[in-house]
Amino acid sequence: MKPIYIVGSSKGGVGKSLLTMALLDYFSQIGQSCFLVETESRLMDVHRSYRHLPFAVLDLSSELGSIGLIDLAYRHRDRVIVVNATAMSIEGIEKYSQNLITELAALDRQLITLWVIDRLTSSLDSLAEYLKIVRGSTVHAVINNYLGDEDYFYAYQNSSVKSSIEAAGKSLVLPVLNSYICDKFFNTNATIEDAATGMLLGYRSVLNSWRKKCHDMFDSIAVAKPSRYILSRTEISATDVSIARLQPVSLAEFPDY
Repeated sequence: MKPIYIVGSSKGGVGKSLLTMALLDYFSQIGQSCFLVETESRLMDVHRSYRHLPFAVLDLSSELGSIGLIDLAYRHRDRVIVVNATAMSIEGIEKYSQNLITELAALDRQLITLWVIDRLTSSLDSLAEYLKIVRGSTVHAVINNYLGDEDYFYAYQNSSVKSSIEAAGKSLVLPVLNSYICDKFFNTNATIEDAATGMLLGYRSVLNSWRKKCHDMFDSIAVAKPSRYILSRTEISATDVSIARLQPVSLAEFPDY
């Protein structure tokens, strides 16, 4: 079964939405279908860029939201579910976590959290509490380089929280992205891939370099098993293969997919 990813933090403004978009971009490149969950109807900044994806708004600070997520996990078993979680929704996930983890396990769907931290001790306190509550699931800590080089995250680097994370998960680094480029897809409501297509060559090169670093990061935690490389129409044309001759391929022909 496909896992469920929660991108969260105890604070706002640490890069959760950017990390969520990078994760969706990664899955798009390896041909993995996703279902997006937003937890705040007034924001939905990721959904505005990824409107082509099926999505739902779930208030995960409530019991109904938790039930809704379990229902989505059952009804969309063929899709990875990616949750862009607000700080408030994280509190709800903590409150109803055991029921959530138990039911997802029954559906054979693993819960994986990508928790974005900042450099303050309070961020680690919240992460430590979260680790206790979602025991049995996988949690990775994400350092956003925009907030400083990983060596400057002194509190985390020398903490027991890091040891707890790395007992089952990993400490990851979200690379810095040029502010102009970042604004490009947030302000124009474009996907990362579409933004790259419409940029000048220099900016596109910088963005694609950042995308590769992100994809390598996700590969390092085996978030999905790549099935096959997906070619764009332009790349197919460059191979002299007629697009009209390409036939749909049944996934039944790929038993390990």
